[in-house]
Amino acid sequence: MLNYLLTFGAIACISIAVPTMYLALKNRVARATEGKPACSVSGTIFSLFGSIYAFFIGFCIVTLWSTFNTAKMNLAEEANALLVASYISRNFNDSSGFRNAVAAYLESIVQDEWPSMDKENAMSAISKQHFDTVWDAFRALKPGDKEDNSLYVELGTTLMLSSKLRAARALSLSGNLYPPVWIIMIIGFVGICLELNATGAKNGMRKHVVESIAIFTILSCMYFIYDINTPFSGSVNISPQAVSTALERIEESAPTAGMK
Repeated sequence: MLNYLLTFGAIACISIAVPTMYLALKNRVARATEGKPACSVSGTIFSLFGSIYAFFIGFCIVTLWSTFNTAKMNLAEEANALLVASYISRNFNDSSGFRNAVAAYLESIVQDEWPSMDKENAMSAISKQHFDTVWDAFRALKPGDKEDNSLYVELGTTLMLSSKLRAARALSLSGNLYPPVWIIMIIGFVGICLELNATGAKNGMRKHVVESIAIFTILSCMYFIYDINTPFSGSVNISPQAVSTALERIEESAPTAGMK
């Protein structure tokens, strides 16, 4: 909560400062050009520009929020795949090594990989080693009879799914918004500020408040876009709760897992 208060407090200060600076600059220019004909921009052009910019901002938010939810569902599916793999392995003899490897990998995701994704936007090398160990433990399993062969194939398919979802998680770390989009948003924001200051015949307190609110809204949307652009870092992020839950369920089944 403190991070949100600090962030939006800074945005509010900027939102108040920008119209104040433009007003001071406008008064200075007015004194310098006193007696000369004033130039103004058509309100129709400003309305069209504002509509296009609002659509662009809204499109970015909707697209990134959809990507954010997809990453969240992929994480839940990845954790569930590893949990299922642990359950399937209980059908094989001497499979405790595989289950321990899965549990160690899940624990490493929470303790090593999540801080790395949050602070460095990178996957953890330690977690990758644990995942490689899971595959090594899988290859060490030996089906006891023909019936176990199908389970062995199913276990391999489940691990392949978790590997695919891990790769998808890695791809979403560095952001899902192309850099040119930020250039468009920044230039558009400057244009909105200029046009807000140019509209209206009088520079009263009401106009100043409206300008501040408009700028605050735009900056807040830009901050939200910046935050959800990286699903696993920032103020709005995906928690490792699904992984922790899968690990807890594996640990709860550990006493009976030793039967084979």
